[in-house]
Amino acid sequence: PICRSVLVVDAGTVLSLTRVDGEGRFRGGRLLAGAALQLRAMAAGTAALPDLSAARGGAVAADHAELLDPWPAATAAAMLAGVAHGLVAAIAAAARDVQRAEGECRLLLTGGDGPLLRTSLEREIAAPMTLNWRPGLCLEALAQLRPAGGAGEGPSH
Repeated sequence: PICRSVLVVDAGTVLSLTRVDGEGRFRGGRLLAGAALQLRAMAAGTAALPDLSAARGGAVAADHAELLDPWPAATAAAMLAGVAHGLVAAIAAAARDVQRAEGECRLLLTGGDGPLLRTSLEREIAAPMTLNWRPGLCLEALAQLRPAGGAGEGPSH
């Protein structure tokens, strides 16, 4: 039997992990600081580290080449690699927890930091777990919630 449990990974300002069981029921979640918040905290809490979140406009739009070296020598690359690898490890651990509880598990990845995490996360998860990159997941959900026949209709006055 195919279990349809899902771990929704919204990689934004906060990394939100939401567990949904095979019956479609909310089963809890986990929250931790997203990449930009972690980078800002490192810069604010230490005198010697740069604020990479501000330099990137508040969103971590990383060059994936920065993540290829797991032990970079440059400070900025080391900060970014540490944050990205830590977030990937947290997601992979949560996915394994869901898989142990539910059997087969799908991961739905969305959010602004999704591109930063996607490639590394694909290497971390193993079958039968699957990863689906869904950048428009929130809009997809709103479209599903739209009342029947409501396409293009505005609010009634």
